[in-house]
Amino acid sequence: MEDCVFCKIIAGELPAAVVYRDETVMAFMSLQQLAEGHTLVIPIEHHKNIYDLPNELAGPLLSAAASIARGLKREFNADGIWVSQFNEPAAGQSVFHIHLHVIPRYVNDNLLKGFHLPDPSDMTTLQHLAARVRRGMG
Repeated sequence: MEDCVFCKIIAGELPAAVVYRDETVMAFMSLQQLAEGHTLVIPIEHHKNIYDLPNELAGPLLSAAASIARGLKREFNADGIWVSQFNEPAAGQSVFHIHLHVIPRYVNDNLLKGFHLPDPSDMTTLQHLAARVRRGMG
């Protein structure tokens, strides 16, 4: 879909700090780091929301999210992982391409308190975070 920012990322038209990519799924650092290592996981094919996601893509999408969760746990010493899917106007989303958020969580954390969010134009920081997640997945 030509207006979709995630489709533009998949096509290489927009920069992204890629964590993982195969023929069905891509994962990259979120520009809005709710916690250090916050990763988005998306299918390569454009699907507007979870309701139109074919069953054969659900497995690879969740499998990639699980691998990333293990990487985040190892590399960022997370106490847990939050995997969520917000993809509707009621969730305040502006990109309508199904995506999973994989976010490290800690016992005493608050997602929006105490973490310095990187400048979204700072690809160096996001590339560094992506490299740490990949290392943890390895």
